[in-house]
Amino acid sequence: MSVMAHNDSDEVRSAAHLILSNARNSSAIAFHDMSRPHSINLITEDFLAGYMQDGRMSVVRRFFCLFVTFDLVFVSLLWLICIVIDGDNIFQAFHKQVMQYTIYTSLFDVVATALCRFIVLIFFYAMLYINHWSIIALSTSGSCLFLIAKVFVFDWVHSKQQVFDVILVITSFILAWGEAWFLDCRVIPQERHARHYFRTLNTNTSNRSFLTQPAILSVNEHPPPSSMFYSPLDTAHQSDDDEEEQDFEYQQMGLDCLRKAFELIEGGNWKVEKVTHKGDTIHSTQREKIGKVYKLTARIKYPAKELMEDLFYRIEDCPKWNPALLESRIVRKINSYTDITYQVSIGGGGGMVKSRDFVNLRAWRMFYNGKICDDDEISKLSSEDDEFDHDSFLNRSCEGSVSTVSDGESQDTPVQGSVGSCRAKFTSGQSSSNAAAQYDTLSKSLGAKSLGTALTFDVEPPPFDEFEDAKDTEIKTDTTLPDGVGKTKDKVWVSAAISVQYASEPPTSKYTRGENIVSGFAFREIIGKSDSCILEWVLCLDLKGYIPRYVLDAALTSSMIDYMTNLRKHVTELKTKGKRRATKP
Repeated sequence: MSVMAHNDSDEVRSAAHLILSNARNSSAIAFHDMSRPHSINLITEDFLAGYMQDGRMSVVRRFFCLFVTFDLVFVSLLWLICIVIDGDNIFQAFHKQVMQYTIYTSLFDVVATALCRFIVLIFFYAMLYINHWSIIALSTSGSCLFLIAKVFVFDWVHSKQQVFDVILVITSFILAWGEAWFLDCRVIPQERHARHYFRTLNTNTSNRSFLTQPAILSVNEHPPPSSMFYSPLDTAHQSDDDEEEQDFEYQQMGLDCLRKAFELIEGGNWKVEKVTHKGDTIHSTQREKIGKVYKLTARIKYPAKELMEDLFYRIEDCPKWNPALLESRIVRKINSYTDITYQVSIGGGGGMVKSRDFVNLRAWRMFYNGKICDDDEISKLSSEDDEFDHDSFLNRSCEGSVSTVSDGESQDTPVQGSVGSCRAKFTSGQSSSNAAAQYDTLSKSLGAKSLGTALTFDVEPPPFDEFEDAKDTEIKTDTTLPDGVGKTKDKVWVSAAISVQYASEPPTSKYTRGENIVSGFAFREIIGKSDSCILEWVLCLDLKGYIPRYVLDAALTSSMIDYMTNLRKHVTELKTKGKRRATKP
């Protein structure tokens, strides 16, 4: 019996220890999430109420001022009812209550008290914009003390309308306390929370986690209607011909998405948002039909094609190195260039944000001089023989220039839901010649050879990523590089993604379904630097929900930086694994 009692005691002690440990871990996690405010999927209404955009009054404070005004107007209305209902006309009643005022027979002092509250509270909380409860504490205390004294000295016996007089005093008392409660429990906490959020957003860059996967990150101020998205319809019993036709439609959508992503990358009118200490540059531009687009340009010490293939074909491994993803999987394989994926982003912010899921159609191709090529063309273009006529070969095998694809479309109105309608959505309203003339990327600052007419940057080229072996970083050479080294080749690997509706992955109540307008990567080879590439990443999403522009801009730029940090760490791991395989006998 003693042994059994001893075992029971050990089990109880172990259970208590486990509960205590879980409680501590939960509190620690909640605190950590609060330090990651840029993980924005869905911000609560309480947070948005305290947001002060461009220094203007917050929504919750504006409501407080409206409440104070309502206090004065409502008490004045009740007072007018009380004096008119006695039988006197308005002028006689006003003369008796105001001109012949006494605290024993007149209720005008209740209105005067409400007026004093209005003046004091509006002056301090609307004009001076103070954030302390002391002023309203004094006004509420003074009002309540006066009303309590009024109850004792007022001549209730000779009052003709005692019920209305009582209602007037009680209403003024309740409204005074309601103002104090609303300011102390709603206005001040919500504005403090918003200030803390922005302060953390601007200062805490070490523990950031946002929707950083390229296919699930961007913002759209004016999202296009859902009718502009096209997805082939599923049927209950599809034949092989139907599936082939559906796959063909998906492939065409993928090609249109690639063209649009490449057009965005090559386009101009980019405004610098941020330049990191590693030389990564974040730009933004506003497009008429799709909204605000972000572009990041960076230099990665990894071969262009291998990096593209790793990010495209190993997307299910992304959550292992990208902490912003809960789930990432391929739901349908169209062909070796195209697939449909499902991804879920992680929530955060101590419950302030909510997870989102995305269903994306992805595609990749190699571009040569702005033209899409397939496997056969790629293998021939990889030849370094100077006598090989690339342009003549492209005229026979590759499609037309990407910059002229949209311009060469038929002028007929596309059928709703067709691939043509999807292409019409992507039309930016900018001519191909203007887009080529405005082409401006960080690759030119590296001495790169552009895919069109380019402009020269006046900034220093970004350094290689810092995640190199110690031996590589210690090696310094003073030799002059051969001609052409440091310039990009005309070959660019591009991967892009767009949201689609897929019957096997319908929206659920568990997650908020995000919408990917267009996003993509461009990987450029560097002549003489086969182990490095220039990466350009464009993003344009609709996150579904009202989020202030200031919050989105800061969050997106910081999240793009975080993604590049995680990507460089992942590249370092890939190089380490490659060296291990190379050293094996």
